[in-house]
Amino acid sequence: MTIKLTTVQQILPTDFIQSEQYTVIEPGLSKFNQDQTITHDELIEYLKDQPLNTISVLPMLIDEKQKREITENKIKKLEKRINELEEDNKKLSKQISDYIKKYEDSFRKAGM
Repeated sequence: MTIKLTTVQQILPTDFIQSEQYTVIEPGLSKFNQDQTITHDELIEYLKDQPLNTISVLPMLIDEKQKREITENKIKKLEKRINELEEDNKKLSKQISDYIKKYEDSFRKAGM
């Protein structure tokens, strides 16, 4: 039996275990590699053009503790990046301010 999804709204088979991520067991002719981790969205996108029986995946089941750890790690990385961006923004603001101060008289003379 060939099941082909043409829209995301179509329902996967009732025995299909949905997960946030899957491990590709048999990639067939897909762009995925064996043992590659793919997201649910990537799988659905692939299934828009290909039948379900052209790829074999296993759902990655994680418990709440693992989800929490993953989320906390993502948050830490985002906070670090935000701090870096804020520092870069402060440096850039200072450079602009210093530039304006350096050429302030020239700007006034030029009527700016």
